[in-house]
Amino acid sequence: MFSRFIATLLFLTLSLSQAFASEAQPSGLMGFLRGHTWELFMAWFNLLVLLVLLWKFLFEKLLFPAIDEGLTDIETRLSNEETERRTLAEKTEELRSTLFAMDTRREEALAQAKERALKIKAEILEQARIDERKVLDQAEKDSQTYYLDKVNGIKDDFFHKVSMAFREDASSDSSQALVHSYNQKIIEALGGSDAK
Repeated sequence: MFSRFIATLLFLTLSLSQAFASEAQPSGLMGFLRGHTWELFMAWFNLLVLLVLLWKFLFEKLLFPAIDEGLTDIETRLSNEETERRTLAEKTEELRSTLFAMDTRREEALAQAKERALKIKAEILEQARIDERKVLDQAEKDSQTYYLDKVNGIKDDFFHKVSMAFREDASSDSSQALVHSYNQKIIEALGGSDAK
């Protein structure tokens, strides 16, 4: 349909231009200008018709819809990208808040763990002090027992030697000699010398 319309329009334009061109033209400058003016007018008219046809059928029917479709596609993509950017920003903010909450919880857990560790350390130190006190008390008791055993052993040994000395002296006659002998044996038993 479009091609018939254009063909008809071109045919009419060419027919009219030939009809006006075939008329008798005056001679001289006016005839020359009139003939050329008509040709110029027809050329401009043909160009104007061609531009109107191009505008009507090419630009409005083909190019403008394609441009509008491209612009719509671009706007859709930009809208989608804007939506994605907003979504990404929201997720980023959500992730930041989650990370902040996790950091807070981690710090709280570390503080609680440190507090528990300090309590356990204090309990262990207290138990170690108690155990140390028990060991020291037991060592003190053992050392006192050892000391008392040694002292009692020395006393027993001393009294045994003294009693032996009395027995030996009891068999002798003189009591003065007995006392002197007793003193001498006690001094010897103690590790000293006779200081008469």
